[in-house]
Amino acid sequence: MLREVRCHEFVVRQIDQLTGTFSADRLFCDRLFASANAHKGAEILVYYHWANEYLPHCQQALFEQIPIRFGRARQEMAELWTGILMVALWKDINLIPYLALRGVLSEAGTVLRRGLESTGVLAHIWRDPAKVEALAKGPKSKEYRRAFGFGNRFEAFETNKAASLLYDILSSFDVHGGTGSQLTSSSLTPTEFSCLFINRRDPEAQEVSGQLEVLSKGYEMICLEVALISKDFGTHSPEMTNAAQDLKLLLEDSVEVQSEMEERVRTLLAELGCNRSE
Repeated sequence: MLREVRCHEFVVRQIDQLTGTFSADRLFCDRLFASANAHKGAEILVYYHWANEYLPHCQQALFEQIPIRFGRARQEMAELWTGILMVALWKDINLIPYLALRGVLSEAGTVLRRGLESTGVLAHIWRDPAKVEALAKGPKSKEYRRAFGFGNRFEAFETNKAASLLYDILSSFDVHGGTGSQLTSSSLTPTEFSCLFINRRDPEAQEVSGQLEVLSKGYEMICLEVALISKDFGTHSPEMTNAAQDLKLLLEDSVEVQSEMEERVRTLLAELGCNRSE
């Protein structure tokens, strides 16, 4: 066992020596949390902690109500697609901080866009159960496009307009090829945070601040919409009550006292050993 561990450590060192990727990950993360952008990175982690605590309860609450909401005829299909969409968005919101804290911000934006799409479809089928049948037709079918396509992608969201705007921003800068827009979200030249695979921006750069802000708002949006779907249609339970109350606290702004989000960010930064509190 010890020999295997030493072998793996050797491989990691050799890959890092060849590419610089692991050292660059650590350097970016360390510098980020020593910078004025630390609180933006911490906000994403605060939302991650909420999702890690409560999304399993949201999924369970929805599953328990599928027979009532969808009826026997659509029950099996609803169980399948609710499970698929919850797993998909859960995977994506785990990937967002994974990529963001390593400085791979444009790709984190691509993942956020995909997570918004999954959450949008989830909202559609729970607010209009007949739409679950369109999922079986596939994304190229007219039924699918009519139910979930461009123009009504987020109409089942409470944050419809904001989600559509954020989705357009992510589509313009982090997804589509064939234009110069995608190059504006990453460094074109090597920096001290670059590795063989990707050029990372300086964590203190204003562009990084803007990208982290977009990621945090998108993460917040996904958490909020899943919580609302679960509140409206899922089984009520103490866990779901706690989820709603906790998220409400995080979303509240206050000009008179420190908000709950600011307090949790401050606490998290202190736990991480960061000296900055703003």
